[in-house]
Amino acid sequence: MVKSTSGLWFDVSQLSEGTADQLYIALRFALNDSLSTYVHLPFILDDAFVHFDQSRKEQVLKLIRKNLMINKSFT
Repeated sequence: MVKSTSGLWFDVSQLSEGTADQLYIALRFALNDSLSTYVHLPFILDDAFVHFDQSRKEQVLKLIRKNLMINKSFT
């Protein structure tokens, strides 16, 4: 379940493909941050931006570049 900024709850299956992809990437970032203290795992993204519009793609690429400065194990 996902809670919107307006307080509505949605099942992940109700999200658009682009929004579901954003959720997946956000969860991957959170998992990577949580585990990075203990182990450095590669961060693999396969066709992660297929359903992103240009603005969202640019924003997530900025996050990836920022994280590359911290953790060099992106793939």
